[in-house]
Amino acid sequence: MVSASSGVRTQERTEITRRSPSHGALCSTASDARAVAISTLATGRVCVSLSRLAGEEHTGRGGRVWTDVVLVDAPDFIRAGGCPGTFAEAVASAPLAAAKLGPSIEKVTLPATAANRRVCSRPAVVQGVRDGTLAAMAALLLERCSCVVAVADPVAALEGALMLLPLALRGELNVSAGLRFANSRRVTFCVVEQIDVDTRRATRGHPVALLAGDDLAGRSLGILGPWLELMMRWWSEERVGEAIALADSLQVGWSPREILEVAAVCEAIDRHEEDPERLEALLARRAAA
Repeated sequence: MVSASSGVRTQERTEITRRSPSHGALCSTASDARAVAISTLATGRVCVSLSRLAGEEHTGRGGRVWTDVVLVDAPDFIRAGGCPGTFAEAVASAPLAAAKLGPSIEKVTLPATAANRRVCSRPAVVQGVRDGTLAAMAALLLERCSCVVAVADPVAALEGALMLLPLALRGELNVSAGLRFANSRRVTFCVVEQIDVDTRRATRGHPVALLAGDDLAGRSLGILGPWLELMMRWWSEERVGEAIALADSLQVGWSPREILEVAAVCEAIDRHEEDPERLEALLARRAAA
């Protein structure tokens, strides 16, 4: 059964239902398995979902999936951080047993700005995935590459890859993590635990690249290579909070050229060739434009 709060349009309900996972869609069968997805709907609004196992069906068959969905205007998605973790945390605190099926549900209150997001340390962001793999995933996200990427912790890896990107570039996504690939969900970037026979069968005949996460490190980082290299270095130096704060400060209208200028200034500051005030002036000038 599908429930929705007021303000969700019929067209959006139909599209959300079509994109939502069904029985057996999660990559993991663990009792605490989770999956997230971000979709840009035809109306322009952003749909962020959190899927969890919901026990057995009345027939006794396991693998039933419960999906909570947050529908948000695109500018609000960016202001709240542009990562699924913010939205997943907003709905995960409600246990499945407390969910009420009916014609409507209560609206979810989200953080007003990206500054309210919890800043994680490097180990808490993602375990067992190399920074080079995350940077390559971020580059693939920018390329809007249709692919399935296999890593050990799909949800954390997607969150980490998005954190590497400037906030201004996290919009208009159709991605998922922790869900098995399905053409019906229209996801262009799918992060899974492993590329199995079913995944190969589902992607056969479609222009979808199958990529092992461990093989991504060393891949070209594309037009934003210097920025991603800066972010990786700061992460490796335990400057994760500083990296996330800088990425989140580049919110609206930043072009690749301007982002690369910021990266160059940061590198010069770290080499003691520029004063920190140079970066502050650059950010302030852009904010005033």
